Amino acid sequence: MEKLWIVRALGGDLIPFFTENNLVALGWVRTNDFTGKNREYIKQELLKLYPESKKSIPQWTSFFENFVKNMQKDDIVLTYDSSLREYYIGKITSDYYYNDKLHNEFHHLRDVKWEEKTISRDLISNSTKNSLLSSLTLFSLSNDQKKEILSILKNDEEKE
Repeated sequence: MEKLWIVRALGGDLIPFFTENNLVALGWVRTNDFTGKNREYIKQELLKLYPESKKSIPQWTSFFENFVKNMQKDDIVLTYDSSLREYYIGKITSDYYYNDKLHNEFHHLRDVKWEEKTISRDLISNSTKNSLLSSLTLFSLSNDQKKEILSILKNDEEKE
């Protein structure tokens, strides 16, 4: 069963990059391709690059491990534009890959087929909204939250 992931877009600043290039991306580590790398390798690379941030390394390692290994083709991805109060929704269509030519900071990529429709934050229940408020860069939602989001999307399509 596909998962539903949230990938932050710097408050919406990255949404044009995401949607125009049909992808989602992570930054931080600009020089390392993590294809085929394990959690310990990712952790050690982050420690080399950010020795002053030892307390954050386990969380950052988890972000990359989820992005590189745990996200799957056909998983659903949401990203949020805070200025419009809208969630963009798409489906992951590729494995992880590294490309340092598309953006000067965001080189860790997955292709996405973005839906034309967005979901208004106002249509989401308070409990799911509270989960979506997490400041984490990348995380997955529970099955109940995923069902709610997909139901909202389906109801919007039926109204047309």
